[in-house]
Amino acid sequence: NGACLDNIVTGVTTIPQAGRGAFATRSIDEGRSITTTPVVTLDRQELHLWEKVEETEDGRGDVMELVGEQLLLNYCYGHKSSSLLFFPYAPSVNFINHGSLEESNAEIRWSGFPYHKAEWLDVTIDEMKAKLKT
Repeated sequence: NGACLDNIVTGVTTIPQAGRGAFATRSIDEGRSITTTPVVTLDRQELHLWEKVEETEDGRGDVMELVGEQLLLNYCYGHKSSSLLFFPYAPSVNFINHGSLEESNAEIRWSGFPYHKAEWLDVTIDEMKAKLKT
């Protein structure tokens, strides 16, 4: 019931200033799966960076200001209007081209494998959060 993860390897890209990338180890037909990956689910708010700007007058807390987001957000997938994020963590998956729509040569799809919980696509965000707490 496993899935092959050897369709890609990481390496240094020839694109200036781009660093490393994922490269196919064999020809992959359009529409075929490149790889599969488990994901960690995160609440977008968990990736906010806060800075203390002052203490409250009653001394019971701090006034905090949102100053940015964790770098991990760059490697997560989710809708910009949703608080639910997916972080893939299989080997090499975060090196797959994640540029603009015009530059990308791959797409992300929910797996059709029965153990990949397709029923999650039909629940609300609150239902998903409740499932993740169990």
